[in-house]
Order: sequence, then structure tokens, then C-alpha cells
Amino acid sequence: MRRINTPDGLYHNADVLAGVQGTVVDADALNAIQEEIIAVITDAGMELDPSSKTQLRDAIAAITGAGVEWGAIKHKPEEFPSTIPLVDGLSDALGLLAPKSSPVLTGTPKAPTAQPGTSTDQIASTAFVSAGLANKADEDHHHEIGDVDGLQDALDAKASTLDLNGKVSKAGDTMTGKLTVKSGRPAVELNKLASGGEAYIAGFTNGAARWSAIFGDSGAESGADAGSDFQLQSYNDAGALKGAVLKFSRKTGDAIFSASILCNGFIGSNQAATVVYANAGTVYLRPSGGNSTAGQWTADAGGLLSGGSPGTAVRGFQKYGISTFSATSNSNTDPGIGGSYSAWAGDRTPALQVDAQNTSSAYMVWRVTKWGERHLAAMDVYYNGGNMRVDLHCGVQQTHWWESNGNFTATGKVIAIGGFDTSDIHEKRDVRAAQVTRGLSLRCAKAFKQWFWKANGESDRGLIAQWLRRHAPHLVVEYVKAGTGKRGDRKVKRLAINKSALALECSMDNALAIEELINSNRALQRRIDRLEQKTK
Repeated sequence: MRRINTPDGLYHNADVLAGVQGTVVDADALNAIQEEIIAVITDAGMELDPSSKTQLRDAIAAITGAGVEWGAIKHKPEEFPSTIPLVDGLSDALGLLAPKSSPVLTGTPKAPTAQPGTSTDQIASTAFVSAGLANKADEDHHHEIGDVDGLQDALDAKASTLDLNGKVSKAGDTMTGKLTVKSGRPAVELNKLASGGEAYIAGFTNGAARWSAIFGDSGAESGADAGSDFQLQSYNDAGALKGAVLKFSRKTGDAIFSASILCNGFIGSNQAATVVYANAGTVYLRPSGGNSTAGQWTADAGGLLSGGSPGTAVRGFQKYGISTFSATSNSNTDPGIGGSYSAWAGDRTPALQVDAQNTSSAYMVWRVTKWGERHLAAMDVYYNGGNMRVDLHCGVQQTHWWESNGNFTATGKVIAIGGFDTSDIHEKRDVRAAQVTRGLSLRCAKAFKQWFWKANGESDRGLIAQWLRRHAPHLVVEYVKAGTGKRGDRKVKRLAINKSALALECSMDNALAIEELINSNRALQRRIDRLEQKTK
């Protein structure tokens, strides 16, 4: 930019009285000023606006960054050299200052003491706090931690970051030594906060679980003392749960063992009576306390159950000869005594099994006596080399027996006391023939049918009284049945079968023999008649 063309390069006003001539402004001077201003405006990236009187100011603001983004400033240096090292001691002095954000102060920092009652963001000095506490309640006033919302959580969070110096954290920790509780009534309380959880103590071997005692399992507490039962659980070598070996019901007090109970001492009752006593491989069962052998029952290693001495009468289980109670194997998945009806001779587990070791001996399965006076009844099983028998003794004699060939023998009469069986055809519908293979005489078999009962629609089979009366009228009786229709007082006659008489013909073998004998007698009678005719 050029100056005005005057001796001193300045503009001068004219003074007519003094004879001073004013500075003549030429075009070059004005053009220099104009172009300088325009250069600033255009350099700021602005277009000339004849109506604006602030373009120069706006251009300077844009170029210097006043009121605009740093990125809009042009021709700024890429880096600004630090001037701190240029001032001796300034860097060390700045290092002693704390940052405004989260400062960490050392020594004894001081702050102005605010007026009592001040409640602002101002720092509270110890003097301010002491004065405030002096105006609060006396020293006896206190609150439990739980009375202050969030205090316990804050303390626990703080404790997790502290060095406890060998102390155990309430939030959970690992102890390396013994835990000893010294008190007049030492106790460890496990408080689960709700039903459905478990409160337990577990034992480990090198980090692998071995046993756990659950003082309240996850069973729901649904009322009436149900749920939260006790369990003792075992784990395998890998630390995986095997199951509960012992359970106690909180409701009933029942104890459930998952395996056998092996006893080296006594199992007693609350009446001072020993139930089980084991000694030197022999198990004793007896009704009296102590370890006396009097009046006891003995089970040895072979499973033999006997009285105090062989042949001695003992109230309870008793062994004579070589009868034994023995365990049986059961390969069924059902460990109980249930099973199919036809599987009794297979692998079903019996409630009681007698081991008949001697095929020539009779084995008494049960006996009933009037103690000290007489025997009342008994049942024997006799192998007899293959022709097996089951004998029933009543009183002093053998009264009934069943043989493996199906025969049944009674020393007295066989009497049916079931009364009459309503077999009238009017009580049945859809009567049709049914095949009979055994159990009835031929004339009774002709009356054997199958049908549906009118009363309930159930299917059945048996004898029809009207058909039976044609062949064996002595087996059929007539009775009167009250009506069940609109006229309930009406009585009708019906036929029924006399079970007592029918029982005489219920054995197929005997019935066939009787039928054959009758036919044979008839044939003989006809021969006799013919012979008599010839002799006349």
C-alpha cells in the first residue's frame, strides 16, 4: 500500500486565512485504500456487498478466528511451539498444581469455612462439618446400616476394593485355615432368602465335590410343613452328583435310604426295645432291649432265620429243618414285587420266598397256632421228585391238596355257598354259542353260551338256565323277581342255576367219567333187555 504523495506522507486540511493549501487526493491514493480493503474481504472468501458496511470487520473476524470454528481460519500455522520452556521455572511450578478434574491433593489442603447452613457445591472444611454435627442429636442416637438406603451396598462395594489384611470378606472369600466359633451356644446359621433355593455345606477333595449336606432342599414350601427337606448327597470321583443317599422329610420325619443299612451296633425303638443287633456276621432280631440272646431271632450269613435254639418255639419268624428265607435276583427294571401275571416263574421279585433245597422234604410256608396249646392251620409245599403238591392242613389233619397235574383233592365235601346265579335268558341279549374245552359235563356244555347283559351292556359267558333245564333240570331253580319298569310292583318269574348242585359237575374229568358211566350203564341195560327177550 502506498502513502499519499505529500512531504510527510500525511493528509493535510486547507487553511485559507493562513494561506495553507490542503492535500490534493489523487486516484492512486484512493485506489490503494480501496484495493487493500477489498483484498482483505475477498481473501476471507467473501463476495463484495455494496449494501454492507461491516464486510471488512466480518472478513477480519473470519480470518482471525473470532467467533468462528478453528477450521475456518486460513493461513494459520500447523503447530504452535510451546513457550513454557522459554520461561525459567514455569514447568516445575505447573507440576506442583493439581488438575481441575478429579484432583488428588497431598499434605493438609485448606479451604474457607462456609457459614453454618450453607448448602451449595462449595467445599466443606472440617470446621464446617464439626459445627454441623454439634447441632445434631446426642451421641446415643444411631441407626442400623439397613435403615439407610443403599448404605450396605456402598460399604460392600468399598470393601471389595480394600486390603482386608487377612480378614474374610462378607461378600465371599476363601479361607486357608480352620473356622472356630467360640460361644456359650456356638452356631452356624444358613439363611436362604426364599423357598426353592438350597442351604447346604459341601466337602471337596482338591476342588472336586464329595459330599453335601443340604439343610433345606429346593422343594417348594407349599404349606403344611412341606418342602425344604434334609438331604445328604454324594458325588463321584469327577465331582459330579450321584444322588441323595439319605433324605429326611421335614413334614413327616420319615427317613429314606437309597441303599442298605449296615449296622455294627443297635437300632432301637423309643420303648427301649432293640429291633436289630449285629455281631460277628450274625444279625439278631428280638423284642427286648440289650444284647441278650434270650427270646431273639437269628439270621446268619447264609440267610437262615431261626429261634434262640433249634426247635425252640419263638413268637415271630421261625426256622425248622433247612427251610430258609433267601434273597432273589431281579433283572427287571422295576425293583418292586410287581410284574406281569404270567411272569411269576421268571425274574419277578417275591415278597417272601422259601428255598426248598431238599426235593424229598415238605416245606412249611406258614403255620397258625394258638400259642402254647395247639396248631390251627398250615400250608406245606412238597416237591416229590417232580409231582409237586401244595397241602393245606386244618386242625390235626391234611384236608386239601393241589397237584401239579391240576388235580384237586378234598377229604370232605366240596360245597358252593354262593347261592343261585341268575342265568335266565330274559336277562341277556345277543346270546350265541361258546366253545367249551373242559370243566363241564357234555350236557352242561350244551347250555354254555356267551352274551351281553341287558342291565349294563357288559359281555359275559356261562350257562343259560332255560337250556340247562332241558338236559339237567335238577340244576335249575325258579325264583320271583320284582319288576323294574313303570309298574315296579309287578313280579316276574325267572330261572337260576343252583351253584351247590352245579359244583358236583364242574370238574371236566369227573363229568366225562360220569357221562361215560351213564352211557355204559345204558348200553348194558339194553344188552340185558335183549338177553331177557331171547330167554323168553
